[in-house]
Amino acid sequence: MLENLNDLNLYYTITLRKLAFKNNITFEQAKFLTNIPYDGVILTGFAKKLGIDNSTLTRNIDKLIVLDFVKIKKSELDQRKKILKLSTLGIQTVKELEKSFSKELIKIKNYLSSDDILKIKNSLEKLNWAFDRFYNDE
Repeated sequence: MLENLNDLNLYYTITLRKLAFKNNITFEQAKFLTNIPYDGVILTGFAKKLGIDNSTLTRNIDKLIVLDFVKIKKSELDQRKKILKLSTLGIQTVKELEKSFSKELIKIKNYLSSDDILKIKNSLEKLNWAFDRFYNDE
């Protein structure tokens, strides 16, 4: 199973790196942008979600702010919390990455049946849910 996950991660990385290059951003920037929900994310949990330390997160966010891909706002519910949000340019870039990624997936669908695609989708959702529970219950 580990080999399959490694291979899947490799193909995902190759595809995202290629699409990032086409959008004039780095792979790391694309990875950050595509992991920010459209309604934003609280900064304190974002580093954990990405599996990086806070200094790496800060360095990358600072670059994305300068490039006008993201902005930071204080939470309306709790002024102590900061929310990382995509800017208009950030949203446009993420949508372009999603659109391009979908086009790449359509090419892969030629090798799978509709039933296979549904099983894979369901399995990935279950696996993501299990990982989410595991890492958030720690």
